[in-house]
Amino acid sequence: NLKVTNTNIKPIVKRTIPDFEAYLEQSIFYQFQGDIFDDPDGVIARIQPIGARPWMTVTAKEFSAFPQEQGTFTVTLRAYDDDSASVETAFKIKVINRPPVVKQLLPEKVIAQNKAFRFKIPQTYFSDPDGQITKLKVVNLPSWLTFDGTELRGTPTELGKYQLGIRAFDNGGDSVETPFIITVDLRGNLNTPPVLRYQIPNAQLFVTHRFSYKVADSLFYDTNGYVARIETPNLPAWLTFKNNEIAGLATQAGTYTITLRAVDDDETSTVTTFQIEVRYPNLNFELIQAGKVGTRRLIGPLREGDVLLESTIPEKITIYAICEAPVKKVIFKLTGPYQKTFVAERFPFSLFDEEIGFAPIAGSYTLNAVAFNDSVQVSATTIHFKVQTTQPLTDWDVYPNPFATVCNLKLPDNTDIRALTFKLVSVTGQAFSISEKQLLVMDKVAYLNLASSQIPTGTYLLQVFQNETLQQVVKIVKQ
Repeated sequence: NLKVTNTNIKPIVKRTIPDFEAYLEQSIFYQFQGDIFDDPDGVIARIQPIGARPWMTVTAKEFSAFPQEQGTFTVTLRAYDDDSASVETAFKIKVINRPPVVKQLLPEKVIAQNKAFRFKIPQTYFSDPDGQITKLKVVNLPSWLTFDGTELRGTPTELGKYQLGIRAFDNGGDSVETPFIITVDLRGNLNTPPVLRYQIPNAQLFVTHRFSYKVADSLFYDTNGYVARIETPNLPAWLTFKNNEIAGLATQAGTYTITLRAVDDDETSTVTTFQIEVRYPNLNFELIQAGKVGTRRLIGPLREGDVLLESTIPEKITIYAICEAPVKKVIFKLTGPYQKTFVAERFPFSLFDEEIGFAPIAGSYTLNAVAFNDSVQVSATTIHFKVQTTQPLTDWDVYPNPFATVCNLKLPDNTDIRALTFKLVSVTGQAFSISEKQLLVMDKVAYLNLASSQIPTGTYLLQVFQNETLQQVVKIVKQ
């Protein structure tokens, strides 16, 4: 009998992958040149990466990485054929530490013989591109000087020039060194305060807006030492100073003087100031001809004290509120011959729907608007304007008549306004009293807002009393 046995041949490595070197957060990308593995008597069913770190990506076609840790890492690729036999190849990724660098040279110090000396070495004179400064070391220390890891101390007994080396180490164990020269003479140099390089410009912003200013390291410098710290005394309550940044949300209008004080290693200081002007944004009004899209038009701005001629403005108008700062809501309140309170919550912020508007009845008006951004008040303004008719009103004239909600009555010039009361009587004898809240008197015109009375449509007699004595009866029609 002939027995045939099929023996599987293991897959083989066709190409190896090179090793890589990179710094922290330096991208690596390598595209495999052809197949890495081959199977002489079948196919490669799958490839399994082993040892890949979370910041590595390995596929059958390429390798990429963005190193997040230092060290040497081995990645193994294991290939399986269709009979589950396997073969491996490996490559290494070495993530190299970048050494620290010197940000600023230490100034030469000239000190007096037999006088106590101390100098704190700031770590900020060094930086590490991919880690942090962990310690400082001083080399070539003279016998009279000691270093505790942060500060040099001692009293020089002999004249001379001493060159020390200040060495900074990072968390990867690498270091950089910079020279520090100390000259000892009989008198030493008097300390000079820090020098201001440039003035900070004044700033302007609106209430509820955020202010931010990053104080640059270059703002001050010290000729015979270093700037140990920057202080901001008497900051307004809405500002903070952290990580060399002055920041905060302006909550109140006003002009604020900001003081910056630079203090050097000998505790002498230099002061500079700048101002922040915080104001409420302007809230302006525009008079708009009401109507459908295509018929609306801008009549012009509406300002305090404006007098509008009834004959020169359209039959229906509305009013837009325009704010210098972003807002999400405007509350309007119009009082006068026509009265309306409305909350506009979309742009353009309009007192009335653009298609409806209102008829500009002759008389004096007061318009108040308050603008909000979310729940915070941004701005508020009040203006007064008049609509003037070309036909002068006579005493006891009522307009408009018929009326919808507000009935306006021209009063005689000699009327004692404080003694007036009003009553409305229907043709059937039903009486409606008019409260003080429904009454507004301006320029000898009584504006009667009857919206809250909910009186039905019909003809009424408006009775006017002065000191409880009937002065006049006027016939009016409610629409």
